[in-house]
Amino acid sequence: MTIGIGGHVCVHASSVVFAHSLIAQELISSGRIGIGQTYHKLGILPRFDLVDAAADDSTFCRTYTLSSPHVTCHIRELFPQRVCEPDFFDDEAGQAAFLAAAARAAAAPLRYGAGVGAGLDGAR
Repeated sequence: MTIGIGGHVCVHASSVVFAHSLIAQELISSGRIGIGQTYHKLGILPRFDLVDAAADDSTFCRTYTLSSPHVTCHIRELFPQRVCEPDFFDDEAGQAAFLAAAARAAAAPLRYGAGVGAGLDGAR
């Protein structure tokens, strides 16, 4: 999934979701609600475990797991390095570098224990 504002991509996320109960499977397969809403609908505050975090010249990213008895999600989020800077929307070169990194990350499999670095350059 890619989320943007005003034509600028702000985050690229990949996830692998496992349902451990029938109700969770029904909620997820409906396609009507997202990961966070699934936990909310089930009345669950999932456990958060940071698996890895990394940065390079154009991106920073994190891989984490949200887990509960009903649902486990492995998530990798990739952000432009300057996403929180006031001039982020004026940085066309930075946006181009980020889009290239996001394309590489999208092509790489999400490895739960291997770390985020594998999503940045595929060489880890």
